[in-house]
Amino acid sequence: MIILNLLDMAFSFLIVVVIFSTAPFNKTQALADAFVEHVKFDVAALREKSEISLQQLNQLLKPHGVKADRNIGKATSAGICVIKGKQGAHVVFQGKNEPVTVIILPEQLKADDEDAINDPLYKGYLVSTKHGTLAVISEDEESLQEFKIRMRDNLMIYI
Repeated sequence: MIILNLLDMAFSFLIVVVIFSTAPFNKTQALADAFVEHVKFDVAALREKSEISLQQLNQLLKPHGVKADRNIGKATSAGICVIKGKQGAHVVFQGKNEPVTVIILPEQLKADDEDAINDPLYKGYLVSTKHGTLAVISEDEESLQEFKIRMRDNLMIYI
């Protein structure tokens, strides 16, 4: 009887450990999926060719604790978006070969996360910031990598 109770307790403990160890992954994956679905839904933004001024861009980014430098590149579409019931910012930049979408959402992941987005069509990554999560997504790996370098050098996250 005592052995059975110990086994029950050990099994219960194991279930709790498994649930809590997979919860961050599930949250991260769910958020990555939501970002990709938003890009797929708003495909018209990828075709936009106008230019958003740096002042307009920074006005949109400011509530999310982000500021862009003039060397970030040409933003061709920018606006407010709602993902998972939270208001964020959606900006499309001209990439080397294909557009690169940056989405900022005030939902935080664990500190120092940088998780890959691996959709059959879109690739990208998520970065945790003090104010939320930033996603960078593109169909083209070369555009994505080139923009990652530009973003690192020319986008400042307020502290």
